[in-house]
Amino acid sequence: EIKVTGSYNLERWTVWQQDKFVGSDGFTVAVPRDYKNAYLFRAGGEWMPSFAPQWAFRLGAQRSMSDQPKDTVSPTLTDGNSTAVSGGVGFNVLKDLRVDAGLQYVSFDKVTAEGIEAFPGSYKTKVFIAALGASWHVDLGR
Repeated sequence: EIKVTGSYNLERWTVWQQDKFVGSDGFTVAVPRDYKNAYLFRAGGEWMPSFAPQWAFRLGAQRSMSDQPKDTVSPTLTDGNSTAVSGGVGFNVLKDLRVDAGLQYVSFDKVTAEGIEAFPGSYKTKVFIAALGASWHVDLGR
């Protein structure tokens, strides 16, 4: 059996204009963010072979269009366009007990800060994420 899925998401980052830090003695610092909205496209698939129905194999991909303004980018909260790929496997140990494992690699597009508000530099982030989980299904009836 093969399952395929996809999604589109809109993240409303435009409402995040600044971070404002207020100290107990009244000292205040405002850090401009000026984010734009982000658009995410995701696709994934799962294959459960008929000859080994206790196994599931998964692949996925994602593209996030989260263009951060270059004049407010900083190492305190960098973001940007990114591409991710993932893979995973699941195994039914018992009828109601399942173990799943997955890996994801995310690569952010390079962003170079510009302007007097930005912390000078270029940012090129890469992320590896690993997950391991177990789930147990209990039917409590109606």
